[in-house]
Amino acid sequence: MAAISLFLLLLLLVQVADAQQGTPNISLGASLYPNNNSHWLSNSGQFAFGFYRQGNGLAVGIWFEKTNPKTIIWTANLDAAEQEPLPNDAQLILSDQGVCLIFPDNPYLIPISNSSQPAVRASMLDSGNFVLYNDSDIIWQTFDVPTNTILSGQRLLAGKKAHLLDLEHKSHKRKVSSDHAERWEPGFSTQMVHLH
Repeated sequence: MAAISLFLLLLLLVQVADAQQGTPNISLGASLYPNNNSHWLSNSGQFAFGFYRQGNGLAVGIWFEKTNPKTIIWTANLDAAEQEPLPNDAQLILSDQGVCLIFPDNPYLIPISNSSQPAVRASMLDSGNFVLYNDSDIIWQTFDVPTNTILSGQRLLAGKKAHLLDLEHKSHKRKVSSDHAERWEPGFSTQMVHLH
């Protein structure tokens, strides 16, 4: 009887550990502020979503958290971010409209994600993909809006490759310091990162 109890206890502990390793959910109302270096991490700690320094201001994106310096793999509204960095008093919030920017002098939410359905939660996945969910389905994901880097497992959908080619032709090149990445070079249309 003691052996069975011990076995059931060990089984329960394994299930609890597996549940803790699952992708954490980001709830509606969760917010990030740039002044306290907050970000939403993937479960493995490999990827982070939040504000990062760009020039004299900020941008919103995803980066490899475990590299130094940070390797940016996705930037929200890349064209706008490079033209006019966000001010230091910006805030990110997860609302039913998706991930939105808020500024102290503007009462309106400015979405950086676009979905026709209301969001109920989000997750920063271990694949490097930031996703928004309705009750059960993905309604928006950064993998569908490639900017800086194409990650292993990411699909290039029809119409999305043209966006990458536009980035190349506009010379949107990013410094890549990871040993697992290839730099943007003229004549190439993608930047690949292989995760080990």
